Amino acid sequence: MFKHYVIEGHSMEPRYPRGSHVLVYKTKRVREGDVIAFRLNNNPTTVLIKRVIKKNDDGSVTVEGDNKADSLATDPVCRPEIIGKVVLSY
Repeated sequence: MFKHYVIEGHSMEPRYPRGSHVLVYKTKRVREGDVIAFRLNNNPTTVLIKRVIKKNDDGSVTVEGDNKADSLATDPVCRPEIIGKVVLSY
């Protein structure tokens, strides 16, 4: 199954500029380098798109935006918060 999102911020520029549409494949299986969609603190209304930079020993992942100057710092993302990984942008 897939979900569609629109990039609202600048944290993933230049690869995903503001206004870009992304298609997210629903999966919990992610690895370093994947760009993922996740719910911030399990809040159903706040979805962020970031790159996985590290898989942690406890099963969570550390994420970061590609545009370091405009990337919201987040706590590690737990598996239940992960929606899936970006597979297409347009």
